[in-house]
Amino acid sequence: MMPTDVVLAQAKEKTKRAIAVVGVTLLLVFGFAAALMRRIHRPIEQIAETSRAIAEGDLEARMPVTEQDEFATAAQQFNAMLDIRDHSTARITKLNRMYAALSRTNHAITHVSDRQRLLDEVCRIAVDSGQLALAWIGFVDARTRLIMPEAHAGAAAAYLQGLVISSDPDKSTGKGPTGRAIRDGAPVVCDDLLSEPMTSFWRRAAQATGLRASAAMPLIIEGETIGALNLYAYEPDYFGDPEMMELLEEIAEDLSFALDNQKRDAAHRESEVRFRQLAENIREVFWLSDPTRGEMLYVSPSYEHAWGRSAEELYASPRAWLDSVHPDDRERVSEAAMNKQVEG
Repeated sequence: MMPTDVVLAQAKEKTKRAIAVVGVTLLLVFGFAAALMRRIHRPIEQIAETSRAIAEGDLEARMPVTEQDEFATAAQQFNAMLDIRDHSTARITKLNRMYAALSRTNHAITHVSDRQRLLDEVCRIAVDSGQLALAWIGFVDARTRLIMPEAHAGAAAAYLQGLVISSDPDKSTGKGPTGRAIRDGAPVVCDDLLSEPMTSFWRRAAQATGLRASAAMPLIIEGETIGALNLYAYEPDYFGDPEMMELLEEIAEDLSFALDNQKRDAAHRESEVRFRQLAENIREVFWLSDPTRGEMLYVSPSYEHAWGRSAEELYASPRAWLDSVHPDDRERVSEAAMNKQVEG
């Protein structure tokens, strides 16, 4: 049997070794934990700093990606999420601007009767409300087939200086968005004026004025394309959103409808002038009336000379002319006149 003091000495030695192992293990654990905390702490700080910068208005702030590890992957995903948010915000902003432009265009259509003033106002609204670089409206010259600008607005108006655009497909000036839109009767979008082949003829002018994207919207009256509303932006692919194009098509359709009504009104006024010129220069008496309402619509000036009665009296009392007919003939003449009016 071993002496007690030897056993105790051995036990103490084992205990020391065990304590030393535990101590080293704890040091390793704490060291690893500290290193891990330092490794995690910096990315967390970067997320906090980026979020704080965005909250303070710096929407371009992004997390730095310096290493290719799991934290870099997380940073890239965080940045991608911010990019998607920015894209969605920018899209909604652009659409809201164009909705406002559509609303203001319709307001102008209902309140502006002068053709030139309406064209000027539509261009101004597109630039101001739609935040576009340039808007112009041109119509086809039937003889030359050139598209002549009649109204424009925008900071990039210098683009129109010396501008030559045709609707003739055989000419280089007719192969661009505006000429194609007029020939096809459909919108034509150019995502990048500096790279697409169809705009090569006007590339230098676009580069000089900073224009990058365009949309040509046809103006159609009675099935015929008479011109186009042309819109430009400083950003490439600005008009690529389908919902954006729906709004632009509606603006062009509403303007076409307004121009058609103005054309009809002008033709109606011209017809009225010609009718009055004819009516006031012939000696025969004639009038227009509505037998269903018993209303006198028009009496030629020669009525007063032939019948010796006032035209105003006839307007007030459409049957007053019968007072000039012999009493014995009034009923017969009245029936004959009424039958003639009803039968046409």
